[in-house]
Amino acid sequence: MALIHEKRIEKTRHSLSMSENLHSKYMPFLERFGNHLINEIEENGYIRASSRYSPYKPHWIRDSSFIAISLFNMARFLIEEGETPAAEKYIRAASRINSFNMNVIDRRIERIKQTLQIPYEDERHYHLDSHIPARVGPSMGLFVDENLNDITSYNRWLIQHDTVPLFIMSVESERIARGALTNTLKQFLNSNAVTLGRYLNKIALTPSSNAWEMETDFMHPYTTSAIYAGKRSLARLLLEENPRILEEHWRGFIDNTPIIEMLRLDVKNGVAYRRRQPFSDPDINAGVDSEQIFMFSRFGVSDPDIGKGVKDNTLALIEKDLFSGHMLPLRNLNDVYFLGGRWLLLGLEYARYLAFNGNLEDASEIINYVLDKHSSNMPEQEIVKPANPESREGAIDLQRNNGLPIQHLNWSYAAATEAILSTINAAKGHVLMDHYDSSILGLSILRK
Repeated sequence: MALIHEKRIEKTRHSLSMSENLHSKYMPFLERFGNHLINEIEENGYIRASSRYSPYKPHWIRDSSFIAISLFNMARFLIEEGETPAAEKYIRAASRINSFNMNVIDRRIERIKQTLQIPYEDERHYHLDSHIPARVGPSMGLFVDENLNDITSYNRWLIQHDTVPLFIMSVESERIARGALTNTLKQFLNSNAVTLGRYLNKIALTPSSNAWEMETDFMHPYTTSAIYAGKRSLARLLLEENPRILEEHWRGFIDNTPIIEMLRLDVKNGVAYRRRQPFSDPDINAGVDSEQIFMFSRFGVSDPDIGKGVKDNTLALIEKDLFSGHMLPLRNLNDVYFLGGRWLLLGLEYARYLAFNGNLEDASEIINYVLDKHSSNMPEQEIVKPANPESREGAIDLQRNNGLPIQHLNWSYAAATEAILSTINAAKGHVLMDHYDSSILGLSILRK
C-alpha cells in the first residue's frame, strides 16, 4: 500500500479519464457482487449472514441494513448513469430487506415502549426481551437451530445498540433511492418515530455488546456513534416526511447534544478508545478497535463533535496497531476469533473513507488487493499472520470450519460494493449524499 500509514489524507479532484478507467475496471465486479446479494435475499427479505457457515444462518439486522444500503447506493449509481430500469431490481431487493426489518421492529414496538419505562437500575432493562434482538430467524423471532439455541442461552450478548440506528439509516437510503418512502414505511415512521427516538436516547446510556457481540459490560464509541448517525437519519427523514413531529420533539429525542457528550467521554489523551465502563474513563490498555473506522466514515463523527485531532489520532493508532503495514486490519490486538485474522469489511470501509477524503490511490490499492485475492469468494477475513496463532479458542473456530475463515460473508460483498462506488464517485469529483456533514441537516431553525 503506497504509504497508507504515513500519508496525509487530502481532498482532491480527479480527472474524467481516471473516473472512466475505474468505471470500466470495477463495473464487472459491481454487477457480480450485486447479483450475488440479490440472489441471497429471500422473498420475505430474510438474508443470512453467510449461506456457507451454519452458525451464520441467522438474519442480522445490522448486517442486512448495511447490505440494503449498498444496494440502494448501487441503484442510485445506475440511475445517475442513465440506467434506471437496471436500478429497479436493486431497489426492489433492498426494499424487501427493509420491509423484513421493519416488521421485526414493529412486532416488538410495544415491548420497546415498556422498556422506556424501566429504570436503568432494574435488571429487566438489560434483558434481551427488552430490546430488539441483534439477529432473528425467518419467522422474525430469535434464531434457534441445532447449533444455536439463543432462547435458552445467556442472551445479553445478542443486544446490539446499532440495530435500530442502522435500520433507520437504511430507510433513509431507500427514501433517497426511490425519491420518497413507500406508504408502509411512511406509516411506520409516523407511528413509531417518537418511540424509536426515545429508545435511541436511552440505550446510548447503557452498556451493550459492541459490533462483534463482545464485551457486553462496556460502552463502545462505535455503538454511541451509530446512535448519533441513526438520530441524524431520523431527523432528515422527518424533515422530509413529517416536520411536525420534528418540531414538537426536537429537544425530546432528535437533539444529538447528549450523544456528543457521551462520545467525548470515550476520549483520553486525544484518542477515542474502544471501550469504557459507565461513569469511568476509557480503558487505555484495551487500545482501539478497527470497528471505530465506522465512526468517522459511515457515522460521520467529526472534530467539532469529538474534539480537534481526535479523528486523525484515532485512525493513526488504528493504522499503526491494527493495519501495521497490511492492506487489511485486525479487529483489535486481543482478537482470538479464528486466531485473529484480518477483516475484509473493515479494510474496505477504510478504503471508502479514504476515497471520500480524496485519497483514491490508497483506496484503490485496498480494493485491488481484495479483488485480486477474494473476488470469487468474499470471506469474512483472511488468516494471514494472525494476531493470536496460539489461541485455543481460535484453533477450535478454524477446526469447526475445516481450517477456513467464514466463507461468502454477505456483508463483505456489500462492503466491496460500497468501497468501489465511493471510489468511482470520488474520481468523478462528487460524492453521493451520506452521513458525513452535519450542515446538510437543514435543521438550524430548530436549534434556536
